[in-house]
Formats: sequence, structure tokens, C-alpha cells
Amino acid sequence: MAKMINVGILIQARLSSNRLPAKACLDIFGVPMLGFIIQRCKLLSLPIYILTSTNNEDDYILEIGKKYRVDEVYRGSLEDVRSRFLEFSLTKGLTHIIRLTGDNPLIDPFLIKNALDFSINKGYEYVSYDPKIMIEGLNPEIFTVSSLIESQENSKDCLDIEHVTPWIKKNKSTLYVPIPEHIINNIELSSSISFTVDLFEDYIKIINLLIQIPHKDLYKKDLLSIILEKINNGYEFPRGRRH
Repeated sequence: MAKMINVGILIQARLSSNRLPAKACLDIFGVPMLGFIIQRCKLLSLPIYILTSTNNEDDYILEIGKKYRVDEVYRGSLEDVRSRFLEFSLTKGLTHIIRLTGDNPLIDPFLIKNALDFSINKGYEYVSYDPKIMIEGLNPEIFTVSSLIESQENSKDCLDIEHVTPWIKKNKSTLYVPIPEHIINNIELSSSISFTVDLFEDYIKIINLLIQIPHKDLYKKDLLSIILEKINNGYEFPRGRRH
């Protein structure tokens, strides 16, 4: 009998960022950034979980999770993020993880669903988009819990412990999904901008961008298309990537 597929969206979030503390709480038109991400994730109709730390300062992450009605907030090690993901995934019997982070507010349901379909239908253990040409801040990571178990068993490297997926990308079957046409039609644009909120100036440029969008469109599935059309039609979104 084929194993049942059990997928969860796991949003990694904490308040103790060195460069921009408490960025998950930054306001996006009356909603904390993490709440905005949660509401965008609900467009996918999949279970949504927040993974944060047991540190007292992350108590507010729990409150955001409750307010925006995620399926569960799990609290684990601050430093060992990989173990946080693995422990929770095993308790839920997950087979596949969609890993998102609390500093990427403009997540796109189509990009996530497209990558997930490749992962499940083609059997790859790690699926994403080529980070060299995908807009920074839009890239989901989809990987199997079995590959995460192998990472835990085979690597004690700090990079794997903190960033969860490096060992998997190096050692398991990996696929960079073809980037959809509505993004790839402007490769110079997509490879030169970032929607990640890493510094306060990043937050300001995201807010300035979203001010250009009617509020009713902020929670539409096609928000990314609306944004790209705005930029392609002359809105000057600052260039530059973090990584």
C-alpha cells in the first residue's frame, strides 16, 4: 500500500533577529507581518503551523498564531532549528514539509503549489526554484521528512542545524522547478530584486510597494502578478539582493 501523503506548511519565526529584532511583528496595514504571511498561506487550504523557540521573548509569536488561527504553534530549540522541524514533523506524521520563514511576506500560493506538485508527482526529496534567478523572498522549500531524518543522522554541521536543508540539497534527489512564465519573462528583474525583510529599509520598500496595490488585492492569489505588472509598468522598486 502506498504511503499516505501528509503535507504541512511550517513557518519558521522568532523575535530575536540580530539585524531586525521583532520583524515578525512589523505592521502591514494593521496586521503583523507574520499574520499577513499566515493569511496568504490560507489561500492554499493546507495545515499551517508556526515553529518558534521556547524563549520567553517568543511568547508573542504564540499570540499571533492564536489570533490568526494557525493549526498549531510548536516551540522548540532556538539554536537547533533542524531538530525543531524534525520533532514537530514526527509528532504530526508529516511526509512533506513546505518550509517558509517569517521574513518573507509576499509568499505566492501558485509558486508553492507548483513546487509541491513536482515534489509529490516526481518523487524528488527536495524541490525549490533556482535561487539565482528567482526573486529573493518568494522561494519555498519543499522536502521530505525522511530526508530530514537522514540529515539529522548524518550531519552535525552548524550550517545544517541552523538552516535545516543544506545537507538535503547536497545529498538527496533535488529539483529546481522551471520558473513560471509570468516571472521568467523578465529575468533581469527577477534576478535583481528581493522581497525579503532583513533590514528596516527592506520593510520600508515592501510597504511602499504595497501602498500601490488596492487593499482588496493584498489577499488575492494573484497578488504577485499584480505586483510584477506594477513594477514592469514603471514602478521603481529598489534593486539589490541580500544573498
